[in-house]
Amino acid sequence: MAQIKYICKQCTKVFTFKYLFIKPRRVNCPHCGSTNVREDKKTNCGCSKNGRFT
Repeated sequence: MAQIKYICKQCTKVFTFKYLFIKPRRVNCPHCGSTNVREDKKTNCGCSKNGRFT
């Protein structure tokens, strides 16, 4: 199962969203319910430094 970190632009909380195979188009913040979220690009994508999945 893959996971992505998101940051809510409304309440500024960081949360992790888990998904299976296909990345969702829209994600709601579990704290405030807002759809105004962005993916946290600073986090690790699940790959190691040599490009292989961990």
